[in-house]
Amino acid sequence: INLVPRDTGPATLTTSINSNYNPTTGTFDLRDVVPGAYWLRAQAAEYTTSALIPANAVGRTVSEALTMATGLRTAAQISLDVTGNVDGLVLSMTSGVSVPGSLRVEGQPLPATPAPRVTLRSTSTSGFSSPLQPINADGTFTLLNVFPGEYRVMVTPMPPDYYIKEARNEQVDVLNQPWVIGNAIRGNLEVVLSSAAGQIEGTVIDARSQPVVSLQTILLPDQDRGRIELVKTVVTDQNGHFNFRGVSPGNYKIFAWEGLEANAFYDPEVMRQYEQQGKAVRVTEGAKITSEVRMIPAKQ
Repeated sequence: INLVPRDTGPATLTTSINSNYNPTTGTFDLRDVVPGAYWLRAQAAEYTTSALIPANAVGRTVSEALTMATGLRTAAQISLDVTGNVDGLVLSMTSGVSVPGSLRVEGQPLPATPAPRVTLRSTSTSGFSSPLQPINADGTFTLLNVFPGEYRVMVTPMPPDYYIKEARNEQVDVLNQPWVIGNAIRGNLEVVLSSAAGQIEGTVIDARSQPVVSLQTILLPDQDRGRIELVKTVVTDQNGHFNFRGVSPGNYKIFAWEGLEANAFYDPEVMRQYEQQGKAVRVTEGAKITSEVRMIPAKQ
């Protein structure tokens, strides 16, 4: 059981408040809670030793078989606004739904190494995400125990130079907009990869046009920055060179800050100050782009 701020800004990415839980009575309490807006969440799972291993786990590695264990997993979540002491809360635990689907690569077989897997990431930075499940030889899969909520479709690990081209449920686009999942799923999740991702390479220079070494360089999409798989970070080498691979087609900006707080680029308020200082690039399928980027100096 934990209490997580509903504000999902960079300052609260890892903030949570744990409870004192009594498994005998099912009661819990959380102390020293700062007033604010929170998610109160509970999650429980059977030990792997008592979980069932499905028949299609035969022949897989031990680690894959363990991820396919179908032990009972239940959860509950309520919205909570704390202005003072709160008493008498009740969390009703329920099990998640199964999401059947298929993964394929446009015009070619699925890569064997690294073996990609489909997962659903909650749009809340501290929300529930679906457990990773192995992909069958024919590209089919089933995501188990997915709890109601709003999700983004992810593939991990993504093979080099690939990108997610489509993700649909009953012909509805669930890639470019969040997928809202309720208490039941209709149809299959169909995910299509393409091996024709773009590539951007170049050099970061300072005000004297000299290469900048060991500087974090960030690629941000112009639209839909909630799709975190489109956000890429690299560090320049000894020649100030950077290389972004596996870039989905679209419009982007490249930023290279001399000094910026970690993850601050996820904050829209911060980005409003720097948006015009990014180097704009447009990426098409299979494109290889070269770009020179000027470092954004630290504020004095």
